[in-house]
Amino acid sequence: MMAICMIQLAIKGVKGMYKWLIAYVKQFGKDFPITAVADHTEYEIVRIIQTCCLTNTEYSTGTSTPSGT
Repeated sequence: MMAICMIQLAIKGVKGMYKWLIAYVKQFGKDFPITAVADHTEYEIVRIIQTCCLTNTEYSTGTSTPSGT
């Protein structure tokens, strides 16, 4: 039973990241540079993408935060 719950949570997390990656592509017309944030946790990556989308700023590979456009 516990394994099923963990799988469901993992699927939810993937759907959440997928949702924000799609939102980023639609908003900025290009893929989010996921390799630039590979050293972050999944939670941190989703938060970075959310911040980019909500503040309408593309991600800058120089920092962990979005840059102004």
